[in-house]
Amino acid sequence: MKFGQKLKILREEQGLTQDDLAKMVGMSSKTISRYESGESNPRYPRIYDDLAKALKIDKLELLSDEDAFVLSIKEKFGSYDSNYASDLVNGMVGLMAGGDITDADKRVILETLQEAFIISKKENKKFIPKKFRVVDDENKE
Repeated sequence: MKFGQKLKILREEQGLTQDDLAKMVGMSSKTISRYESGESNPRYPRIYDDLAKALKIDKLELLSDEDAFVLSIKEKFGSYDSNYASDLVNGMVGLMAGGDITDADKRVILETLQEAFIISKKENKKFIPKKFRVVDDENKE
């Protein structure tokens, strides 16, 4: 399920209008409407945090698997790599579209893609600016 669909369902379960939720998080109801319609998604991780707090849920409940992957890459490596991760996910989702792959299998594929992406970043850390390097707890830099 996409972010906008989840947001709408969770908001309605709380008995909130778009205007109520918008006021709680300090944005316009038009922005909430755009999120729910799938027209746009939040640009910054803190917006997911604010929405989750207002809805009294964990922010991961708001995210689709694809969104969670891209957001985690953005938090670890920055915008450049999150754009690359988004392209990977969109390509992978495109390959799976119209097929007979179950949602559980799609999740496994996306989790494997995320693991491969992070392993690649760790192994190629000499090409990554220090501020974006992943620190491996076992083998600290």
